[in-house]
Amino acid sequence: MIIIDINKVKGMWTKGINKKFLTSMLSPGLQDVKGLSIGMVIVPPKTEGGLHSHEEAQEFWYIIDGKGRIQIGEEECNIRAGQLIYGPPNVKHQIINDSNDRYLRALLILCPPGDESPILEELKRTGGVRFEEDNIK
Repeated sequence: MIIIDINKVKGMWTKGINKKFLTSMLSPGLQDVKGLSIGMVIVPPKTEGGLHSHEEAQEFWYIIDGKGRIQIGEEECNIRAGQLIYGPPNVKHQIINDSNDRYLRALLILCPPGDESPILEELKRTGGVRFEEDNIK
């Protein structure tokens, strides 16, 4: 059995104009799991997550808190806490937090795993940091 307290997981702030907080919580690179990885993304107010794609991985997002928009390919729609969204492989996507004052938090699931490797490498190198709303790096 594996139990993870998502409030205690260390992560990292991405660099550049699309700063967001990323964690990898469950991954073949961390535990004896296969077939998927689970992380969390926290997008600050008035921030876009950064348009990108995954060559092989499907991505799923479960919105934990906040609201905003998601762009997948040519489609864009509003999202809010309690929703589960699917993004197919090799299609550009991003989460957009258009709130003025509230962070958007989402679990992200990659299937198959592997695209979380750069996050794991950075966390191994730096030790990571805990998320704090008043401490955007």
